Amino acid sequence: MSNGPPSNPAPNPAPTRSVFAPGYRPVSFALLLTIGLAAFEGLAVAAVLPEITADLGGVRLSPWVLTAYLLSSTIATLAAGPIIDQRGVRVVYVGSLVVFVAASIGCALAPTMAWLVGLRVVQGLGGGALVATALATVGLAFPDALRAKQYAAQSVVWGVMSVLGPALAAFFVGNGGWQGVFWINIPLGALAYFLAAKRLPAKLDSAVEAPTDWLGLFLATLFVSTFVGALSTVSVWTAVLGGVALAIGAGWWRHAGSISHPLMVRAHIARDPYRSMGLASSLALLAGIGPHVYLPLVVRGSLDRSVRVAAFSLLFFSLAWTVGAQAASRAFARFEASRIALAGFVVLFLGCFGGLWLGLTPTYQELALVGVVRGLGIGLLSVPYLTIIQNRAPQAEIGRVNSAHQFFRFGGVMLSVSLIGAVILFVVEREVGMVEPVRDLLAGDDDVALGPDLRLAIASGYRWAHGLVTVAAFAGGLFAWRVHRWLAAHPLVPGATGGPGQPAQ
Repeated sequence: MSNGPPSNPAPNPAPTRSVFAPGYRPVSFALLLTIGLAAFEGLAVAAVLPEITADLGGVRLSPWVLTAYLLSSTIATLAAGPIIDQRGVRVVYVGSLVVFVAASIGCALAPTMAWLVGLRVVQGLGGGALVATALATVGLAFPDALRAKQYAAQSVVWGVMSVLGPALAAFFVGNGGWQGVFWINIPLGALAYFLAAKRLPAKLDSAVEAPTDWLGLFLATLFVSTFVGALSTVSVWTAVLGGVALAIGAGWWRHAGSISHPLMVRAHIARDPYRSMGLASSLALLAGIGPHVYLPLVVRGSLDRSVRVAAFSLLFFSLAWTVGAQAASRAFARFEASRIALAGFVVLFLGCFGGLWLGLTPTYQELALVGVVRGLGIGLLSVPYLTIIQNRAPQAEIGRVNSAHQFFRFGGVMLSVSLIGAVILFVVEREVGMVEPVRDLLAGDDDVALGPDLRLAIASGYRWAHGLVTVAAFAGGLFAWRVHRWLAAHPLVPGATGGPGQPAQ
């Protein structure tokens, strides 16, 4: 028998409408704090990277401070899935929290850039596993009616941290140095442990012990690394590394079908509704993230605004995402989750299509409006899909199902950032004949001199990029419609055994 709370605790006899009801409050606070830690690391470390580089040197290694964390956290998310299913979220959460905090201490004490990059790899392992446990816990510790609300609450944390993260990073830089963005994880990690150590779901009675798929983990690491390498540059190496990544991916896929307990189960990415939801989510992030990431380039390079104004432009998309997620959670009371997701894709498509109509001299308000619409769309569609996964996945597989979906999302983010950047640079090269000033601006050089032709070329590249994301949003909408049709044909039977609900036969 498990020695922890039930998978779907019912602390009160009467149904509750709040994730902060007494029986759920400690777990909710722990999950939101966990998401806050992950969001802060992503935003604050990027904000203080210039100060880190000035202190430690190693300019060539500085991009790897961010990339190393992204790579290792992605691998950790995959690896955590089977462990969650076998050991329970409590064990994985505590272990990953210890790794994350210990690595944070090491990062704060790092004497060189090389040391910092290596420790960021370790920190990413802890951070990725923390996010995996936070997602799986929603399906294991909350009833169906509260899952969308919990995900909406998590989106609020992301939105708040998009505002507070850079501000707190600036505070730490001015009051003790960049190391503060790592030291802060010690008290926050201790608080998360206090809240969650005894309250997260323990090992399920139905859990099945299985050997670790070390070969699958090795192939997954190689695949992710070569995939990121292929997308990190636009050159002949893109094709070479892309081909290598495809070959490794094919080998990984074949291996996954040859053993009984693989790292990633084929059915979790190749069968509906998981396949269509994964592709829809991936295409949505492809349509939304890239334009968001490169918006400061347009504001700084094309509109000639200050660095502060360019950074502020990122808030519109992030806050709109939060508003969209809140709207989605409230709409669950009246509409099916798949219909809400479809509405999100309509809004996302309108935001992407609106970007096509931006002129070569767009105003700041026009860019902000387009970003707001895109953010609303992604917020509307993200919560329904995350909630559907928790409701459809058998509890014994919920860790692996969540990890597989996050892998889809990772691919969409990486493709978006790489492809949008490639489109902008291609257009600039074709219209002006040089891209070095744009690369310098992207690298954070605020003293780059841009002529009128180059400013117009940046705006033109951004508009062309919206052609790509408009197609991605439309294709994602097609998969969203497929999800809607599949769910209509396979309704859940409430209270069925083996998971939160089972398709009717």
